[in-house]
Order: sequence, then C-alpha cells, then structure tokens
Amino acid sequence: WELLENGEVIIEYPLQLKPFFIQLISRFRKTREQKLTKKLQLDTVGSLVWQMFDGHNDVKKIIQAVAKEKNLSLQEAEVSVTIFIRQLGRRGLLLIR
Repeated sequence: WELLENGEVIIEYPLQLKPFFIQLISRFRKTREQKLTKKLQLDTVGSLVWQMFDGHNDVKKIIQAVAKEKNLSLQEAEVSVTIFIRQLGRRGLLLIR
C-alpha cells in the first residue's frame, strides 16, 4: 500500500483468478509471469482505519479514533468501521482473528 500526499491510501493487491482464466490470459499475453493486480483507493476514513491496522490497535480503539476524527457518534463510527472491515475481508486484504 501507498500513502498519497492528500492522506489517502492506495492498496494494490493481486487478483484471484480461477485456473481457466489464467490459462486463457496466458494465451493472449506475450509476456509470461505478469501478475494481474487491482488498485483500491481509500477515502479519508478508510485510510485512517487502514493505517491503524498495526497489530496493536483493536477494533474498539479504531472505532473511537474514527468517531473522534470525523465527529461521529460511537454507533455511527462502529457501523462504518465494521462494514469497511467486512469489505476488506471479502477482498482478501484483511485477515480477521
């Protein structure tokens, strides 16, 4: 991931493709071993949350930080953060223990 000058984060991650599509793409590409990636640019809230994923902050701390930074109630911040975490999990960008 990369932090932009405006404080937002861009995450580049590999695409998970089925073997059929990998074979199909390799037939039409001239170069071998080129990995397909996707980029995801996060907004300010998503960027704040992403940067707090350091192994030391729990979800409660992250929710409190978002509520304080964006002047939200704890309930609003909790909904926003949990939806964001689920989306990252679905994309395979976050492992939840």
